[in-house]
Amino acid sequence: MQNKKPKLVLVKSNPFIEEPDLTYVMKCQQEFHDKFEVPLNGGMQELYKKLVEEEHEEWIEDYYSYTAHEYDELKELADVLYVTAGLAHQMGYKITKGVKYTKTNYDESITDIVSEIANGVKDSKTLQELMYCLYGYANAMGWNLDEAYARVHSSNLSKLGDDGKPVRRDDGKVLKGENYKPPFLVDLTGGN
Repeated sequence: MQNKKPKLVLVKSNPFIEEPDLTYVMKCQQEFHDKFEVPLNGGMQELYKKLVEEEHEEWIEDYYSYTAHEYDELKELADVLYVTAGLAHQMGYKITKGVKYTKTNYDESITDIVSEIANGVKDSKTLQELMYCLYGYANAMGWNLDEAYARVHSSNLSKLGDDGKPVRRDDGKVLKGENYKPPFLVDLTGGN
C-alpha cells in the first residue's frame, strides 16, 4: 500500500484557518464526565495529562506508519482532541475557541505543545493552542475533525458496561466495556 499522506511541507501552519468553535467539544466532555461519573480533582487532572501523552503517542505511531490508513490517524487525532478537551474540563476552563498558534508546522506544533503539557504546563491558552493545531492539521489533511470528534464521542459513550456503569482501570481511566462500538471514520478520509 502506498502512503497517501502529504509531505510535511503541505501541513505548514496556515494563518487563514479560523479559530475553531469548541463549544460542542466541551459540551461533549461535560456529558462524558456526567455519564461516567468522572470526578473533578487533581488526580484526574494528572490522569488526563497522561492520556494526552498516550493518545499523542498513538497518533505519532499512525502518523509515521506506512501501513496505517488515514482514518486510523484521524481517529487518533480525534482522541488527542478528546483527552485535551477532557483535561481542559478537569481544569475548569470555559473554553469556546481555539487560540491561533503558528510557530511551525501543525504536526510539529502538536508534538511541541504535548511536550509542554507533559512537563506540567496545563494553562488554558496552551490547551487552546493544541486544539487549534489539531484542527489545523486535520484541515490541511482535508479531514472533518468535528465529525470525527462527534463519532469518537458517541463511541466513547458506548463504553458503559451492561450494568450501565463505567469499567475503570486502577488509575480511573474508563475502559472499553462489552458494549463498546469503535467509531467508523473511513468515509471521512475517502477510504484511505
